[in-house]
Amino acid sequence: MRNFKKFFHYNCSHRKEVIRIEKECLGYNTVLTKVHDLDKLIMFCLFIPEKWISKIHGYISWHHVNNKVGWFRINEAIFDWESARFTKPNKQLNARETCLKYFPQLKDKVFNLCDKWRL
Repeated sequence: MRNFKKFFHYNCSHRKEVIRIEKECLGYNTVLTKVHDLDKLIMFCLFIPEKWISKIHGYISWHHVNNKVGWFRINEAIFDWESARFTKPNKQLNARETCLKYFPQLKDKVFNLCDKWRL
């Protein structure tokens, strides 16, 4: 059974945290971060199976390292990783730890930006 209220709350709290962290780091919010993960809510409302939503989202979203659109937005990825520890109980790593564990090839870029933003 699909639980829209639970999915909506989970997604919105994560989106708000990403927006908050970006504002704290950059001093402003970008349009792309304001619509962060909005595609997941739209797919959920279109009754796309939940197991497909994550796969489709990872495939098309610019803030996912292995997306297939050919563009990677490292700022939003860092804000996403940093916010996950506050909003996703199953993902307790901060941005630096997430980078080291899953994407060590990005360590220099990610750590430089984290230092710049004091994350």
